[in-house]
Amino acid sequence: MPFLFHAFCGLGGLGWVLCSGKGHVYALLAFLFELSTPFVNNIYLLKTYVPSLPILSTLNAVALLLIFIGMRLVVGMPGSYAMWND
Repeated sequence: MPFLFHAFCGLGGLGWVLCSGKGHVYALLAFLFELSTPFVNNIYLLKTYVPSLPILSTLNAVALLLIFIGMRLVVGMPGSYAMWND
């Protein structure tokens, strides 16, 4: 249920920015937020199908952390603030 809420909020937000006339900038910002999602999915896949190689899980975790910090905090926070003020 929380995933469906997240999905509907994301679609609603994407629709809002595309209809606001500034979709080219804000839609890109929304997609940058989702760059970390494949690494979250990889956690399940690596633990399910390759449990004998924990180094892959470690590398995935490091990549997830770096992309999360870089995109959601460093890029996303100022971008969200600018979008809110616009």
